[in-house]
Formats: sequence, C-alpha cells, structure tokens
Amino acid sequence: MYEYQGILAVLVAVMAWGSYTVPLKRATGLSPFWFQIWCSVGIGISSLALGAWRGFPSFSPWGVLGGLFWSVGAACSFLAVQKEGLSGASTRWMGTGILVSFLSGVFLLGEPVHFLLAFPGILLLIAGLFLVSRASPPSAPGTAKSLFANWRSIVAGVIFGAYLLPLQIAKVESMDFVAPMGLGILGGAFLIWIIFRPKSSPGMRVLSMGCGLAWNFANLGSLIAVQSLGMAVGFPLTQLALLVSIAWGVFVFKEAPLPSQKRFLALAALTLLVGAALLGISRG
Repeated sequence: MYEYQGILAVLVAVMAWGSYTVPLKRATGLSPFWFQIWCSVGIGISSLALGAWRGFPSFSPWGVLGGLFWSVGAACSFLAVQKEGLSGASTRWMGTGILVSFLSGVFLLGEPVHFLLAFPGILLLIAGLFLVSRASPPSAPGTAKSLFANWRSIVAGVIFGAYLLPLQIAKVESMDFVAPMGLGILGGAFLIWIIFRPKSSPGMRVLSMGCGLAWNFANLGSLIAVQSLGMAVGFPLTQLALLVSIAWGVFVFKEAPLPSQKRFLALAALTLLVGAALLGISRG
C-alpha cells in the first residue's frame, strides 16, 4: 500500500513539475531571478500554510538546509539556461540529478534495488533526456560546448539530485518537512535579491507566486515519493515531468514542427517510459 502511495505521489510531481512554468511561456522580458524570488514567495506561503494546518508539529533544521540548497540549484539552473541554452542545460541537469539521486540512494542510504533492472532503467532515462535535446531547436549562438564551460547545469543537477537527502537523513514525516523547507527557500530568495538585485517585472508577481504554489505541490509529491520508494527510485521517476513538458511544447505551443523532431520526441518518450518501468519494478 505504501508503494502505491509513492506511485501516486510520483504522478502528482510529474504533472505539476511538467506544467508549473506553462503560464510563463508567453511572458517576455521576465528576469529569471525575479521569477525565482516570487516563485519562492509562493512556495514559502503555501509551505507555512500547510505547516499551520498541521499545527507545526516539529521543526527540522534539515528542512531549512534542503530549501537553501535547492535555491542555489535553482539559481544555477536559471544561469545555465541563459549561458548554455535551454535544451542542453535542462538535459544535463536532469541527467545529472537522476544519477546523483540513484547513486546516493544506493550507496549512501543503502536502499535495496535489483541492479539488473535499475541500472538499465537509469541508462534509458538518461538516454531519453538526450533524445529530447536532439529534438529541440538549436541553441543560441555562442552556447558553451565544453563540459567545464557547462558547469552551471552540472552543479544544478548535483543539487537537484541531492536536495531531498536531508529528508531521508532526518527521518521526518514528509508533510512536516515542507514548512521548514519553505523557510529555507524564502531565505534563499532573500539572498538572491541581495546579491543579484534583479530587474522587476510589473504584473508578474501573482503569476510567479501561482507557479510557486504548483511547484510546491510537485515538491510535496516528490517528498512522499522519496519517502515511500527511496531516493534511488522515487526521485528519478519524478523526472518523467519532462514528458508532460514535451506534451505542452508539441501539442499546445507547436515547438516541434519538423517530422524529424517529432520522431526524436516519440522515441524519447518511449525510452523514458521503458526506463521508468524498469526502475519502478527494480525496488528491492
């Protein structure tokens, strides 16, 4: 029963993470750091509301640490999109995040998995991400080519793959982890405002906060998934959010008009689904 709860939580995370930036698709001139700050406000308010509803049963400094850690990863991911291009940067940080979460779950937390199923599943998930990048429009001129030059997306991937480790270390109930994590994310947003002083975008505050609320639904789903299925399986499965993003891009925003792009996306979707299925049944 606990594992079925984890699968349901994965589905929530996949749908919300794959959709939470859709309202911003047509927003032009929006500073990514401005978006992150107000998105973090939405995350913080919804996190504290959930904590109040539960009566603030416990306070976990590990949750605050996880929130601060995530903020650094989010800042790196936004910088990566600007410097490395969207398709390449997102592929690198998702692939890195899958590897980090799988390896940390198996080797740091000692979670049981069947390697004959899990390892091919991880490889297929990463292969699917690279197929998605092949189907994406070419990156902007000047996009960094070397691995060292792409350090921002690599750092973001390491952080995104590890920011839920404190949940497993602290052994805190996932819903009780949300409020302190929201405080950490608010603290991270304050630091970003002090350091970068992003250009304001009038009229985008409420929309960005709404995106933060949607992100927090996904985050709660990922917390439950990790607690139910483990870091090695739960978090990589949430990265199927990319399939939802693909669906928005192809069917709503018409981002892949060429037949070759559609073929790559279809192959990527199939590869991701097979990899997810292998990973799902590899749980020991």
